Amino acid sequence: MTFPPVFAIAEKPSQARSYAVALNAKLHDFYYIVNPCKLFPQGMVIFSAVGHLLKLKEPHLYKGFEHLVDWKLDDLPFSIPKPYEYEPIKKTQNTLLSIKDAIRDIINQYGASNVTAISSCDIDVEGSAIFHTVLQYCVSEEEYNQLKIKRLWVKSLEPKAVYNGFNNLLDDYKDKNMYKQGITRGAADWIVGLSTTRILTIYVTSMLELLLSQRANSGGPVLSVKDILGDTSLRSGRIILPVLHLIYNRENDINNFTEEKFFEVFANVTTDEGTYKSKLEGFKTFKRADVEDLLNRHSIKTSATAEITSVTKELKHTSSKRLHSISSLQKYANKKWKMTAKSTLSTVQSLYETHKILTYPRSDCQFIGHSEFEYLLNNLEAYKEAIGVQFENTNCEPRKRYVDPTRVEEHFAIIPTTKVPTQELLQKLTQNEYRIYMEVLRTTLAMFAPDYEYEQTTILTNINGLNFKTVGRIEKDLGFKTLWQDDKELEQDDKEDEDSAKIPNVLEGTVATAKIDVKTGTTKPPDRFTEATLLTAMETAGQYVDDEEDAEILKSVDGIGTGATRDGAIESLKEANYILLVKNKIFPTAKAFIACKATEGTLLSSPTMTAKWEKYLKQIGDGLKPPGPFLDSIDKFIERFLTTIPDVISRQETVNYFNYLIDRVEENTKSYLCPKCKKGYIKGIITPKRSFYGCSNFRNEDIKCNLNIPSEYRKRKISLANIKALIDKGKTPVLKFKSKEGKEYTGRLIMDLNTFKLSFEYENKIKKK
Repeated sequence: MTFPPVFAIAEKPSQARSYAVALNAKLHDFYYIVNPCKLFPQGMVIFSAVGHLLKLKEPHLYKGFEHLVDWKLDDLPFSIPKPYEYEPIKKTQNTLLSIKDAIRDIINQYGASNVTAISSCDIDVEGSAIFHTVLQYCVSEEEYNQLKIKRLWVKSLEPKAVYNGFNNLLDDYKDKNMYKQGITRGAADWIVGLSTTRILTIYVTSMLELLLSQRANSGGPVLSVKDILGDTSLRSGRIILPVLHLIYNRENDINNFTEEKFFEVFANVTTDEGTYKSKLEGFKTFKRADVEDLLNRHSIKTSATAEITSVTKELKHTSSKRLHSISSLQKYANKKWKMTAKSTLSTVQSLYETHKILTYPRSDCQFIGHSEFEYLLNNLEAYKEAIGVQFENTNCEPRKRYVDPTRVEEHFAIIPTTKVPTQELLQKLTQNEYRIYMEVLRTTLAMFAPDYEYEQTTILTNINGLNFKTVGRIEKDLGFKTLWQDDKELEQDDKEDEDSAKIPNVLEGTVATAKIDVKTGTTKPPDRFTEATLLTAMETAGQYVDDEEDAEILKSVDGIGTGATRDGAIESLKEANYILLVKNKIFPTAKAFIACKATEGTLLSSPTMTAKWEKYLKQIGDGLKPPGPFLDSIDKFIERFLTTIPDVISRQETVNYFNYLIDRVEENTKSYLCPKCKKGYIKGIITPKRSFYGCSNFRNEDIKCNLNIPSEYRKRKISLANIKALIDKGKTPVLKFKSKEGKEYTGRLIMDLNTFKLSFEYENKIKKK
């Protein structure tokens, strides 16, 4: 095959297919060929990556650094040479090599200086990094510098938008800076994550082993570090730990919270026109005596005469909410349907890539430009017809609440594309796709609908010199709210600030009767985070730091992470076994408490450091700063972390906390009822000759339960979790073991629940059953 001298690399196959449709390209093997045309007189070839095709090479794979495969403090910080090297990802290696061979053919045929390479991955930092790392893997440094590199910048995968994008390719200045930002962030996160994970894990496990050994020697239960931590690795990083500390601090606030009763005074005011409820303004006390003293001073008993001193009515308008960014959409979907942030992002991605009915998903922006407003206005009636809604188009001029080109940078808000879905397409959408599309479409249409209009009535009532206030409203025009009125599932549930209770039509000067009602309330602890509220906390992390300058930095970079990465941080916390989701609430695990206690007060415990990094990285992306000094500062940070952690872990407060968590694990073992005597509980037992799991009645003279389960079997330590499985089910999960020759094999332990004898079953026999 003879390739043309122009090639594009898409980030994923679906993206490449969209480009092919727009350019009438034909599929050949693993690529698309665009025949010579007006845009590309010599034709073009479109290759497709499958996301990232390369990853940073593990430290022990560098020549001369093979010893780094073992985790040792003496090897930290790593001294592997910079720039860090990339290696192919095994599962997509064939795709990478095919692209490389084709690009080599193109360059060998035409010469690098006569070849145009089009960066056609997603229009973000990650997309630029994918394109340039793949390209640099395929060509030499000299060839890379000779290539004519262009950037495709499209925010919709509709054919018309794609065609216009290829007709208006950008130069590579911004793209290369975004690439530098991307690989610098990737390198920094990689080396910090690897290094601090090893440092934290080594020091914490060493301390836990010491504490557990002391307990075992003094006759306590035999526990292992794995019983405390589960997976013994304590994952760390510049995003994951600050976010974990937000959760940890919130949990401590909840645990340390003390409820208090408070008192407020209300009055039920009765007139000839009806009864309404009123509240004493500016009064709330934690002492019942204060209420009694106040009422006595104003000669108020259980009832009193009241006078309406003021009645004001005001017509108010409320505009619809702002257009959606990925963060606002993730928060809405989690609150409304308990969708995870990851699930919401993948759903929007599908609506963008597969169905092409939403614009680019990884956007932090809630504004659009004039061109987007114009096409939405032109398609307005078609959108309304597609989902069967009608309203008066009263706002057909751009309003700054939604349309502000100065607030749009790389991406505008997530909005519908010009492709209006048919009923057939809407019916084909999954439940989540339908929910998300309808929410985005209705939110966008609401921009053109009338404002919500209501009459707010405020009544001031004087009762023996005390001023009571009532606020109510009467709806005049539902306006944009009619878009949600016919769909209970999609109906907006935003709470209004004012009391919406109906109130009678009373007049100023009216004398009424008031019945006093003293209400007792109880202060509540802060709520546990949901994914929605955690996303908000990450965005507004500046409120959690004391230093005003640090808070300002966090505000300038929109907190911790970006709209495109925050869902990944939450997923990493789950994978690391740091958090559990229970009824949409986030609970930190014991492992999370240990990781946070061990890093309390360090730079990784605060969002400030990651914010400063993001600020510098943004300057790299804008071409204002070089990457070198930033990576040098990372090395210094790791050195500082390495010297700080031992002091944090060895201080008495941390040791006491670790002992407290060990106590909790020991207490939990008491729930493991002995299957033999049915009276004691399973615990670790140490004798002069050996250790094993046995019954707490092992030394009880009256019962003398002799249950005996080895704490080690075939040179593998058996955890409490596996003991629990043996007791409950008579078998463990499939486990890994090592032979005398050091070869690994798999199988499980079986316990006869009548005789309590152990046997072993190899995995291949399990599969045959």
